[in-house]
Amino acid sequence: EPSNGLAVNNIDFPLDIKLRTFNYEQIAKINIYLIEPDQESLVAVLQPIEDEIAMGKWKNPPNSGTYKLVAEANGWAGQIKRSHEITITINIINKNE
Repeated sequence: EPSNGLAVNNIDFPLDIKLRTFNYEQIAKINIYLIEPDQESLVAVLQPIEDEIAMGKWKNPPNSGTYKLVAEANGWAGQIKRSHEITITINIINKNE
């Protein structure tokens, strides 16, 4: 979670993040990156990884738009594995509307 193609509003934040891991005991942490056309921004760090389901929160929404998210698992021995990218659309709405 979130699932590919999900559309959320700013009022949905903090947004739950849930990932299924393999060999979780070998993972030190999982970084979640928001991919924009010209940069990647770290939006969450899932740590410690104590089960095959890693959970955390994405606290602050970016501006309205469609983005890609990717998870990067960092192993205790320095290995790095990136997930497939998913697409997420963020809509900023005014709470007074």
